[in-house]
Amino acid sequence: MTTKTLAPSASVQLSTPKQSAPQTPGMTTPKPSAPVKRHVTRSGADVTALANPTPVRPELAFSLRLSISSDESSSLAVQRRACRAQAVALGLDPDTAVEYIDEDVSGASALESRTEGMARILVDRPRVVIAWKLDRFARSVSEFLKLVTWSEEHGVTLATADGALNTSTPGGHLVATILAALAQWEREMIQDRVTAAHAERREQGRWIAGRAPFPYVMERRDGKAYLAEDPKAFALVRSQIRSHLIW
Repeated sequence: MTTKTLAPSASVQLSTPKQSAPQTPGMTTPKPSAPVKRHVTRSGADVTALANPTPVRPELAFSLRLSISSDESSSLAVQRRACRAQAVALGLDPDTAVEYIDEDVSGASALESRTEGMARILVDRPRVVIAWKLDRFARSVSEFLKLVTWSEEHGVTLATADGALNTSTPGGHLVATILAALAQWEREMIQDRVTAAHAERREQGRWIAGRAPFPYVMERRDGKAYLAEDPKAFALVRSQIRSHLIW
């Protein structure tokens, strides 16, 4: 291996030689770095990184999103493997991909608010963006259509690892619109089912979900959850009330 030797740079002339520090040959006095200007949105989100896009436009990007970190069925590792396989199928080198990761982020959130992943994609404009499934891009029809419009304006191809979407093919935009509508429909159906289940539990006097509020405890009867008084907690509350009422 050939080693290139760097020649010593010229010494720096200071206006006050007595105060100058001795210099090492081959090095110059470093300039103080400029303070970083922070960029914060009205909602309080720090989007400083978005003010400094990647200097070279990436050829390939993987858009990875996880709503719940403990969900192994859609973990980042699962998404990453699928995206790499799809990149190979498209004739691309997966080792050159830049990963944009949104962790603990809902697919219903605005694209610009996902500052660690999707918002950076909008700034860097990779030529090809692959996601695991359509809902990894967005669960909202309006947000997904916004992404499709953006991809058309900047010459970006959107694709999914399951092969359901590839906007570079004829009819790809039509498929994208239909799939987005179906994803929104499925989301609304799930919400309707959850709302109906909660209403039924309330009618039956059952606890809906989550931890019981103090001073209650969750009690199971016939495999169903109900709220019940915690004797010790209620005794403590009563004693505290009496102590404040007696002067």
